[in-house]
Amino acid sequence: TAGPGESIGELSVIDRLPRSASAAALERSRVLVVPADRLREVLSRHPAALLAMATQLAVTVRRLTGTTSDFIFLDLPHRLVKYLLSLAASRPGAREENGATILLPSSQSGVAAQLGVTRQSLNQALGVLVQEGLIVVDGRAVRLLDLESLEGY
Repeated sequence: TAGPGESIGELSVIDRLPRSASAAALERSRVLVVPADRLREVLSRHPAALLAMATQLAVTVRRLTGTTSDFIFLDLPHRLVKYLLSLAASRPGAREENGATILLPSSQSGVAAQLGVTRQSLNQALGVLVQEGLIVVDGRAVRLLDLESLEGY
């Protein structure tokens, strides 16, 4: 999921191979398309731009390494809790006392895809957290009731 000011497709600019993924807007968006040839020209003339691109690629590699580790070492409930806590941490104003209210960035099917599971599995994991009194789900809105317990989950 990319947000305002972030880029996608950098790898293809560097290695000149087809993009390895597609993208879809989750909400109304304005995007800027920069032709790869033009961007390569800028990168070859401006070391600071090249370093910024390399830094962005390093961030992406670290994120993907973490995601891969999560898939290997964490079961779905733990991945889901980690995902919900990361959403709460990344949204200013979401926190309140020992809780937080967040809005899922996409449908449950989209969240399930990000976590590498089916929507039904995600729904079951959300249900477990609801039964344990850790969250309340209302459509895409999720209220985290006890951050301390979730962080120790």
